Amino acid sequence: MLDDFFHQLSCARPKKVVVFCSRGNGAFDPAASAHSKTIDCSQFKFIDETRWQPIPSSIRVPHPFRPEKILASAFVVRRIYYPVEFPRPPFAEWFSPNNGPWRQERIPTRGEYLIRRGGTVPMRDISAVLGLKPPYLAFVRRDTQ
Repeated sequence: MLDDFFHQLSCARPKKVVVFCSRGNGAFDPAASAHSKTIDCSQFKFIDETRWQPIPSSIRVPHPFRPEKILASAFVVRRIYYPVEFPRPPFAEWFSPNNGPWRQERIPTRGEYLIRRGGTVPMRDISAVLGLKPPYLAFVRRDTQ
């Protein structure tokens, strides 16, 4: 999924890339699951690189991992905007590599989606916005010990 997102972003060459964090009344913390344990990630690599780097000791990246998982996706964040207020939610269409490429209907409630202006349905309520910086996406991993 991240490779598809990165390809779309690279082709579009946007001036700004932001992440909308939706305000979900039915949302739950995945770390609360009995099947996962929150563990601090120890390494990262940007989407367009192959070399893993240690996460600096001044930065903490906790993530809920299931026992068999060691990798997770991450955003390269420049700034967090919170709280946010929109007089009316923006309209958006969402990217689907399997059923698209760009879908017009309401954005699904679960998962992460690459969106762009357009579409016919307004987005759900937004609780925060993350301003990203290139290369926008990364992987993080926990120690395997």
